[in-house]
Amino acid sequence: MVTTADIPPGGEGKIDVTLNTKGRSGKLEKLIEVFSNDPDKPRLTLKVGGMVERLLDFDPPRISLGNILKGTTRTETVKLVAKDPSQVKIGEITVSDPNLVKAELVKGQGPLPDLKLTMTAGDTERSFSARVTMKTGLEKLPAIELMIFGMVTGDLVLDKKYAYFPSFDEKAPPPSFEIRVSSLGGKAFKVTKVEDPRGFVTGKWEAKDKDVSVQLTLIKEANPPQGKILIHTDRKDQQVLEVSYSARTGAIRPQPIGAPANPNMPRAIEPIAPELKASRPLIHPMPLKPAIQRQPIRVQPTAPQSVPPESPANH
Repeated sequence: MVTTADIPPGGEGKIDVTLNTKGRSGKLEKLIEVFSNDPDKPRLTLKVGGMVERLLDFDPPRISLGNILKGTTRTETVKLVAKDPSQVKIGEITVSDPNLVKAELVKGQGPLPDLKLTMTAGDTERSFSARVTMKTGLEKLPAIELMIFGMVTGDLVLDKKYAYFPSFDEKAPPPSFEIRVSSLGGKAFKVTKVEDPRGFVTGKWEAKDKDVSVQLTLIKEANPPQGKILIHTDRKDQQVLEVSYSARTGAIRPQPIGAPANPNMPRAIEPIAPELKASRPLIHPMPLKPAIQRQPIRVQPTAPQSVPPESPANH
């Protein structure tokens, strides 16, 4: 906020800057642009920054567990970091999904305890998230939260579940996309077949270390541009792994001038006869469409009409 908009020659002004540090920790920098009518420096850039210290926080502030084998449990330990540990009075700890995550305090190496988390994956393949909330006893920070994310899967997992292809061009090499299949338990497996039921994508595979690399290739323009690729394995419990894919369609091609075309398409140089080159420009830029000018609606006030008085009734 600027205290005054008009600054006389040789004078000075004041700019008040408010920096919101909610949810932030560590190094923080922000750039502020100041515009004026000064011909020499019409724009100034101010940098505001510093180290944001939270009164209390989890370390790390969030946990991404990645893939967890269904039917198993996993344990993680999170530290508590405080600016002044003596002011912290840990209170109630709640979990948004107690069937998935259990949280308990255990002895840590510092003045504050650690938080031990135990995740029970269950038998259903799904993505999950949970929130752990802990009361702190601090007036300015009454509670802190820890977010947990993960995916419950079978033993065979894909490093990518989506494949993206650029537009297919017959004159260019066909676009390809690599996906790796691996075993969470390190067990041996084989890929037996890769297919696209729509026939737009083909696949080849080869073993790399304990994983299998699947190379997907777009062999023609996909229409419709979305589909699913089926990766068959020798596992009885995971016979087919699915990969969704999408491909760009309708490559933008230059259109000759004068041809009926989408106005958003780029325009090509129109062939010009040699005898006309001296008197005709080589490039014809597309003219901008004029803005629609609407006449303002004006309502002329009308004078109120007088009502003639009624004639007195004859009795």
